Amino acid sequence: MRPMRSKKKGGVILALALLAVSCVMGGCGRETDKVGEAMKLVEELDYQGALELLSEAAENKENGRLVARGKGIAYLGMADYENAISCFLESLSMSNGIVENVDYDLNYYLAAAYAGAGRYEEAKETYNSILELKPQ
Repeated sequence: MRPMRSKKKGGVILALALLAVSCVMGGCGRETDKVGEAMKLVEELDYQGALELLSEAAENKENGRLVARGKGIAYLGMADYENAISCFLESLSMSNGIVENVDYDLNYYLAAAYAGAGRYEEAKETYNSILELKPQ
């Protein structure tokens, strides 16, 4: 049986998205030229423009991890949750094995994308993984 979506659950997803936007505005991770420009477009809610700049960033061999993260955020803003999930997983796969702030950031975004896609168990598992690494 599929869980019913409630206003409360929608509020949680919105709160997570706002947390994510505040992280973008606060500068989680170090952005490169086109990636930085793309993230400014995300702040302006120009997700398609951001995706175009991020494709240019990939062609310019900018930080692949931040490119994938940026694409995930843009797709999340467009409510294209499956593409967002793919991008966040791609970015996480580029980790050097040392847990950094950007890894927590990516996992929060990933959990929000899972929730948006109705994949609640995966969202819950992702949040639990964050809490195991950073209980406070």
